Amino acid sequence: MIRSRILAVAAVVATAVLGAQTWHKAFRPGGNDLTSYLLSARALWDGQSPYGLDTPFPYIYPLFLAFAIVPLAILPYGAAVIGWFAASVAALGAILLGPTKLGTSEGGRRWTSGSAVAAAAAVLVTFNVIQNNLLNGQVNFFVVLCCALAVKQTRAIAAGAWLGAAIALKLMPALLVVYFLVRRQFRTILVAAATALVLALAPSVLILSGSGAEVESGFSRITAVHAEYARGLLMPMMTTPAGDAALTYSIASVVQRVLGVGPALWIEVLCAAAVLATIAALDVRTWRRDGDDRAAAAYLAAIILISPKSETHHLAFAIPAVGLCCAWLFEEGKRRVVRSPAVPARRSLGAGGAMLLSGVALLAAPFTGAAEGPTITAAMVLLIAAVMQLPTSCIRQRA
Repeated sequence: MIRSRILAVAAVVATAVLGAQTWHKAFRPGGNDLTSYLLSARALWDGQSPYGLDTPFPYIYPLFLAFAIVPLAILPYGAAVIGWFAASVAALGAILLGPTKLGTSEGGRRWTSGSAVAAAAAVLVTFNVIQNNLLNGQVNFFVVLCCALAVKQTRAIAAGAWLGAAIALKLMPALLVVYFLVRRQFRTILVAAATALVLALAPSVLILSGSGAEVESGFSRITAVHAEYARGLLMPMMTTPAGDAALTYSIASVVQRVLGVGPALWIEVLCAAAVLATIAALDVRTWRRDGDDRAAAAYLAAIILISPKSETHHLAFAIPAVGLCCAWLFEEGKRRVVRSPAVPARRSLGAGGAMLLSGVALLAAPFTGAAEGPTITAAMVLLIAAVMQLPTSCIRQRA
């Protein structure tokens, strides 16, 4: 109990410090990413396209994000910053809540002192990622939470709705379709596609009410806006070299460095297919019949290895995998793996070794300069390898 209280106090202090830092960054000249989100939402509210606006940071997300935060854009800027920060912290807590409550002695979902230590360890390992997301007002915690909720649902409609919302906010969660495809949950996939489509078209309500809508229908205008997004942002993102080598964490970037070639769509596609095929093959052979969280965590971490351009805040997709590893290490590793002869020692050592190396790489990456990209790539590969080694008996998806 004393240890949990100490960790709770530390969490409150850390949240207060991060809140103060976020407030300061949000009110600097140019603001942060949330500033651009709000300006883009305001433009959408006025019936304009948010793409190509003169904002401090370019708006590069699907249109639904700007539509979803229109209520925040109407509020005073300070209130919007506080609200977004509070909601982001709550989303992060919900993300950590799942993995760090897994595998209690009764197979239930109760919170233990080991859970608190596991959550603290996960925060420590990913603190740079968490700080980057909060200070910049990023949307990633909400996207990851939608993905986690999709995986946790027992009903196809609810699972598909959460997955569709995640895809509408940020396209990369579409990789989770493979997770549901392996489990033959076709209804979930159809619901996700329908939800994403509806949410993508929802901003037409605002565009229809904007100036010039008397000439074109809201549907045709929003179709043109999405086409602009695809041509002007998505395709260049995959075919134009990143201005900073540190912005490339994907397997494709490693292949391109080795071959000495620039970005090419065919390399991106082949490497993405290789990563997904590897995880899907293991999923079919092992995880699908167990129905646990490891597969979903691996698919989410794989987003970083597939995305053509990345930044530190994108590592939020690895937090569920880090949480699972920490839960095993601090809750289950001693109780069931080390003491149980049913689990091969080499599997336990393999998982622990991969976790250690991945954690060291994640902590060291910000200090590696130009080598940050390859260091993060290696950390993600090791993290997925660690998740693969976690014993099934230690990780349960549902009580």
